[in-house]
Amino acid sequence: TSRMAKMLGFKQFILESSMPKSKAHQERRFVKLLGGGEPEDGDNEAKVAHEVFKKTSGVKPSKVYDVTKTGPKKRIMKNLGVETPNEKDHPHDVIFLHNGKPHGISLKLGGSTWSNYGRKAFEGHDEDLHKKLNDHWDNHYGKAQKIKQRLIPGSKQTKSDLKKSVRRTKVDNSYPQSIQKRRELAEHGAAQIHTDHFNGLSIENKKEHLNHLLKKDDTIPFSVLSTKTKTMQDYRDMSFHKQLSDAKNITATRSGTNIRFHDHDGNHIATAEHRTTHFPLSPQLNMKLPE
Repeated sequence: TSRMAKMLGFKQFILESSMPKSKAHQERRFVKLLGGGEPEDGDNEAKVAHEVFKKTSGVKPSKVYDVTKTGPKKRIMKNLGVETPNEKDHPHDVIFLHNGKPHGISLKLGGSTWSNYGRKAFEGHDEDLHKKLNDHWDNHYGKAQKIKQRLIPGSKQTKSDLKKSVRRTKVDNSYPQSIQKRRELAEHGAAQIHTDHFNGLSIENKKEHLNHLLKKDDTIPFSVLSTKTKTMQDYRDMSFHKQLSDAKNITATRSGTNIRFHDHDGNHIATAEHRTTHFPLSPQLNMKLPE
């Protein structure tokens, strides 16, 4: 009967949903690209990547992988014979094969985040700054927790519930004033600590500092594609490499949560943003390149 068929279909759906995602399933967004086909309607980023790459390089990729997710990225790159120290350092959203050799593409919107770090941004690279920032966040986290307990007594709300409620109030700027003030103090304070620390470094350490935040793993060659301007350039040709190499001095200037880094001629190299993602606190350091 049709009812029985529907029940069997639903059970099959549940079974398939509970199974590990196959590589083919994880690549479904780009399946139309296999063999040089076209992306599906509505898959705008894939369409842009496909068209710009063909226009820039004059060739079609022979096989395309969607590697946005870290897990599939690690496995697919290993299958392609690419072994790298840390798969999280790869900026690739797409990896294609041409003449049997892998090449990555990083999809970026105009002004989008280039690198994203959490509390361990400077661990093992600058222990002094790492401690300063983490002491700062710990101090504000403790105070934020007290505000949370006062506003939301008990423990009925889960972390997910709390995140949803805070995101919702953020849209219409209806955070309680105590939350607004605590976030501002925490974010601006972190940006100021970072700014002061950076400006006290030698020029050699300033270059090393920014290289750490901006450098990507280029074990395999990759291009950075702007989905806003529909242009693509090789990672090794990006301006920050030469700017850091030629800089006689680099200055950090804070404006709110943002820190802008300029060379001795006033050229903008990059911007760092210290922000929290939800209340009480979840600190992030986002790096952006000039548009």
